Amino acid sequence: MKKSIKRIGSFALASCIAFGVLSNVSLGEVKAAGTTKDVYAGDDIAAIISGAAAGTTIYVHSGEYKYKTPISIKNNNISVICEEGTVLNGENVTVTSSNESMVKIYGDNVVIDNLDVKGLKSSDYNVVPVGYRVCGGADHVTIKNCEVYNIGCDYKDKSNIDEYNAHGIIVSGEVKSAITDVTIDNCHVHNLTLGQSESLVLNGNVDGFKVINNLVENNDNIGIDLIGYEKQSSKNTADQNELDRARNGRVENNVVRNISSGSNPTYHGSKCAGGIYVDGGTSITITNNYVENSDIGLELASEHKGKITDLITVTNNTFVKNQGFNGISIGGCETKNGSTGKCTFTKNIVYNEKNHCFNFQQIEGTNEITDNVFINTASDVYEKESSCSSKALEATKISNYISRKTSFTTKDTVISVKSVNIDSRNCTITINSDKDFSGYGAKIVKSNEAAGNLEAGKTENEQTTTPVKEEEKTETGNTNNTPVEEDEDAVEPTYKISAPSFYTVKKLSGGAQQFTFKKTGKTNWKHITVDFTDVDLDRYNKAYITVQASRKDLYLGITNKDEDDPIFYRNHWSGNSKVGSTGEVTIAIDLTEDNCDGLYIYCDATTSSTYKKSQKLTIKSITFGRE
Repeated sequence: MKKSIKRIGSFALASCIAFGVLSNVSLGEVKAAGTTKDVYAGDDIAAIISGAAAGTTIYVHSGEYKYKTPISIKNNNISVICEEGTVLNGENVTVTSSNESMVKIYGDNVVIDNLDVKGLKSSDYNVVPVGYRVCGGADHVTIKNCEVYNIGCDYKDKSNIDEYNAHGIIVSGEVKSAITDVTIDNCHVHNLTLGQSESLVLNGNVDGFKVINNLVENNDNIGIDLIGYEKQSSKNTADQNELDRARNGRVENNVVRNISSGSNPTYHGSKCAGGIYVDGGTSITITNNYVENSDIGLELASEHKGKITDLITVTNNTFVKNQGFNGISIGGCETKNGSTGKCTFTKNIVYNEKNHCFNFQQIEGTNEITDNVFINTASDVYEKESSCSSKALEATKISNYISRKTSFTTKDTVISVKSVNIDSRNCTITINSDKDFSGYGAKIVKSNEAAGNLEAGKTENEQTTTPVKEEEKTETGNTNNTPVEEDEDAVEPTYKISAPSFYTVKKLSGGAQQFTFKKTGKTNWKHITVDFTDVDLDRYNKAYITVQASRKDLYLGITNKDEDDPIFYRNHWSGNSKVGSTGEVTIAIDLTEDNCDGLYIYCDATTSSTYKKSQKLTIKSITFGRE
């Protein structure tokens, strides 16, 4: 993510906003009067920042700083201003603290600008690796223009697999010590392994917040989460316990994509990660966000019996192909959970090609779902689960524009949808219909750099599809969900799959291919060959291979085609190169000169009678992108 130091001063800032441009300037140009400190590569960055007196501005010059101990900001009125390319690197660090946070903020009036953090991981399930942590009692905290990535759990302890947790950014208010006025702005939070936890979360007694202009992507659990009721105690008064809720905040102008627990071993193949999730929060506005390719686009629920998520306003958001579970889901999933009530949904667009647009679980009171657009090409737009009472559903106001007739409610308007165009690069969806929906859905502000470096006028991954039939795919693929530079003369990469007689090959709809194989003595590792053509490494540095195995714990290996020096890609499996579930799993492969012509995929069958000696691997799709 390209970043720059911003000029200090209201006139300069106003001018930048007016023209949509932020200038690159040196630290010397932004330095303000008062107590200042400089940090250079090779300095002990944690000691200098942690030891700064109240009122100090610290200027950090570009470079990679090795993480040794947490940066801990306990004094008030501290600003940390960093040059572009300032990275705190936690790779190869043995984490010992149970809550190891690379940056901890306790003080009031703290600003951190442009400090990237990466690489902190642990295989110890007792340790919770974290990028940024804002602690109870802190007020007026801003974290902006920061990249948080490659942080989380190294899932090695299979006997305690469900105990792993990690966070990219966490704001954690205590029942008796509120955090107020927090802003998380223009951050890129990605490629995290989170166990049972969340990418960017505000938990508990957090009063007044803005989560704006961020890009959250490619993580194996919830994207943005607003939590309540996790720190309840009989030792607290009822009033104190009621303060244990994230509240009075805005989640606005964010891009969230590729959020799924399907490859997270702590979920055992279940796809239930929300792009945006409110679990017990209250009085929150969720507006102008774009969520794509997550298990659930948006979930409003409460995981605590007798507790409610309420007073949430959801307006002008776009949810595209969030279909691991459903587009939007409200209410606790079981009677042992809590409920959702007094929430309003209006002028949102939900588009799915499988599973439902809107799911009702345990709800109460009056919810209003009106004037939204629900388009589904394969299923009914609504789903009611057994935990949702008919009485509660009758009290819910439902009146929307839907793509097909339904018996769910008589107050919807069925629209005629000729085609739908999805532009993932610019975060837009265009509906060719008998009604104009130009005022619906998100309008992502392109000036924020974090939101995918989205530039107006450039399109990528455009798809035109009808609402009644899924678009067919061919054996060759060049679909790409990750932005790359547009080039009219560029040749898009393709692939071709072939396999020896060790495999029985069956072609499936949508271009998928299914390979059946079985144990044959000691000769088990026979490769499937994937040949790439026209891969321009200046445009693409990732190949995304989506596979589905017929059983858990199938041994699977992917290498380059150089048998003398193969490079194995194992880090996306649950461990020891085993597939962790029978659900779809996407493996991201770094494309280099060594493998841009193709890859080998190896499968190793088991002799267990449970699987009748034959197993299957389905290669669902291969796409190319850039990270």
